Amino acid sequence: MIEAQTKNNFFNQKRYSVAIIFFVTLAVYANTLNNQFTNWDDVALIINNEQIRSLNLKNIKAIFDFRAQGTYQPVRVLSYAIDYHFWKLNTVGYHIHSILLHAFASIFLYLGMLEIIPGIRGMEHAEHAIVQYAAFFTALVFAVHPLSTEAVTWLSGRKYVLLSLFAFFALYLFAKGFKVKDGRSRLILGSVLLAVLAALSSPFGVIFPLIVLICIFSMDGSNNPVYVLNKHKAVWLPYCVIFVPVFLKLWSALVKINPGGTGPGTGHVEGNSLYTLWTMLRVLFDYVRNIFFPFWLNIRYPDFVSKSFMEYKIITVIAVIAVMAVVILWNLRKGDKRLFFCFAWFIIFWLPVSNIIPISTKMADRYIYMAFPGLVLLFSLYVFPLFNAVAKKIHISGTIFSMIAVLLIVCYFAPFTLARNRAWKDSGTLWSASLKTYPHNAIAHNNLGIHLLYVERKPELAMMHFREAIRLKPESTQPRENLYDTFMWQKQYLKAVECAKKLAAMAPDNSEWYNKTGAAFDALGDIKQAEQYYRKALKKDVVHLETINNLASLLISQRRYTEAEIILGKALSSGKSNANIYFNLGVVSSFQKDYDSAAKYFLLVVGLNPDDAVAHFLAGKELLKLGESRKADKHIEKARRLDPDNKKFY
Repeated sequence: MIEAQTKNNFFNQKRYSVAIIFFVTLAVYANTLNNQFTNWDDVALIINNEQIRSLNLKNIKAIFDFRAQGTYQPVRVLSYAIDYHFWKLNTVGYHIHSILLHAFASIFLYLGMLEIIPGIRGMEHAEHAIVQYAAFFTALVFAVHPLSTEAVTWLSGRKYVLLSLFAFFALYLFAKGFKVKDGRSRLILGSVLLAVLAALSSPFGVIFPLIVLICIFSMDGSNNPVYVLNKHKAVWLPYCVIFVPVFLKLWSALVKINPGGTGPGTGHVEGNSLYTLWTMLRVLFDYVRNIFFPFWLNIRYPDFVSKSFMEYKIITVIAVIAVMAVVILWNLRKGDKRLFFCFAWFIIFWLPVSNIIPISTKMADRYIYMAFPGLVLLFSLYVFPLFNAVAKKIHISGTIFSMIAVLLIVCYFAPFTLARNRAWKDSGTLWSASLKTYPHNAIAHNNLGIHLLYVERKPELAMMHFREAIRLKPESTQPRENLYDTFMWQKQYLKAVECAKKLAAMAPDNSEWYNKTGAAFDALGDIKQAEQYYRKALKKDVVHLETINNLASLLISQRRYTEAEIILGKALSSGKSNANIYFNLGVVSSFQKDYDSAAKYFLLVVGLNPDDAVAHFLAGKELLKLGESRKADKHIEKARRLDPDNKKFY
C-alpha cells in the first residue's frame, strides 16, 4: 500500500513537473513572437530559400535528395517548409514552432533523466525525491537558461532545437529499453530512428551512439569497458550499424566546403594545431563561466587567438581537468560513476565543435546548447542530497522545496533570457547588443552596417561601421564590398572606384572585384576604363554573368550590337543564362531588326520574372511588329497593370 502510494505521488509529481517545464518555457520565450528575421543567415536559409516554398511530394524528395554541397540537414529544411506552408514569411509562426520544439526537448530531457539517473552507479540507492529534483532541475535550467536563447530565438538555429528534441526523445526511449526485456526491441528501434532524425537535423547528431555507450557504461557495475560493451552489445550495436552509413554520408557533405565556409578543412588557428588547443581551452573556461554567470553572452564572440598556455584561463582549465580526471578515476574504483557520466555528457555533446576537426567559429552559445545540461546535472546530483537533508531537518516538504527551486531558477536565469530575446528583435538590436558587450567585433560592425544601410536607410552611419570593421579586420573583403555598395548608392563613384581597386588588389583572381571596378567607372561615364575592367573580369571568369551583362549593356549603349551579341552568346553556350542575359539579347535582336528573336527573348524573361513590367511591354512591342496583336495587347496591358505610372507604357 505504501509502495503504491509512493509511486502514485511520484507519478503526480512527474506530471506536474512536465507541466511546469512546458509552461515556464512558453512564458520565458513569449517575448520572441514579434521578433523579425535577422541578416545572420536568415535571408539565405529562409527568406530567399526556394526549397522551402512547397510541401508537395516532389519538393520533399528534393529536400531529402543527398547532394554533397557542404551541408546536409534535410529535417531542418523540411521544418522551414512546414512553417512557410502555414505562415509564409510571418515570423510569428516560425517562433512558435521553435519554442514548442525547445519546450518538448526540455520535457524529454527531464523524462530521460528520470530513467537514467537511478541507474547511474552511485545513485542506485537514491531516494525518489533526489532523482526527481535532479532531473527536474536539470531540465528546467536547460529550458530557461540564456545559453539556450541562440538556438531557440535565432530562426536559423532551428537545427539545434530539432537536434535536441530528437536526441533527448531517443535517449528517453533508449533508457526505458535498457531497463526492460519485454518490448526492448521496439523501444530501441524507435530510439535509433529518432537518433537518425537528429543526425538529419544537424550533423552534430552523429555523436549520439557515443552518448548511448556512456550511458551503458555508467549504468553497469563493471569498470571494464570491453566487458561492458560485450555484455550489452544487443543494445548499442543497432546504433553503430545504422550510424556508420549515416556518418559517411554526412562526412562526404561536410568535407566539401565552399571557400570561406565552415567545417572540416577550414584549418587550425593560424595553421598551428597548438594554437587551436590553447584557444579552445580558453573557450572552455568561458563556456563554464557563462553557464553559471551569464553576463557576457554574445551572438558572435571575438576571434581571440591564444598562442601560449600561459594564460590564467588556460592554466585553470588544465588544472581542473587534471583534478577531475583523478577524482573520476578514484570514484570509478569506488563504484561511483556520477562524476564520469556528467563530465562525459558535456564533453561528448561539445565534441563536434571542439575544433578537433577545425571549424571557423571557435565559440558560440548554440555550441553548448546540449552540452551544458551535463554540468547542471553534476551540480544537482551532488547539491540536492545536501539540500534534501536540510529540508528534512527543518521539516520542509518536497513540494515546497521544489517550488522554491523553481522560483530560484526562474528568478536567476529568466531575466537574462528575456533580455537576450529582446536583443534578437531585429538585426539592428542584435548587432548593437553584440557591440555593447564586445565593441571591437568586426563582424558585428559589418552586419550592423548592412542593417543601417538597407533597412534604416542611414548610409553615413553604415559607412562608419563598415570602416570600423575594416580597421579591426583589414584582411576581410566583406566590409569593403559593403562600403563599395554604399558609395555607389550615394553616387560617390570615385570613392567606389578606389574601393573596388583595393578589393581587386586583395583578391587578384576574383573576377567580381574587376567587375565592380568596371561598374564604378561605367557610372562615372568613363566608358574606356569600364570596358577595360569588364574584360579583365572576363579573363578571370569567361562566364561571369554579371560582368557579361554589364559589358553587353555598355556595348549596346555604343551601338556595338555584334560585339554585344558575341559576349552574350558565351553565356548562352555555357548554359548559365539568366533573365538579364535574355533581356539584353532581346534588346540586341530588336536593334538588329530580328523581331522574332527579340520577342522570343523577352518572353523568356517574362517566363522567369512574371512581374517584370518592362519585359512585358517590350515583348508586346516585338509581337506587334510580328503582327501578333492579340498576344501583344495582352503583354502591354499586363505591363500597365504592373506599373500604371510608367508613361512609356501608354
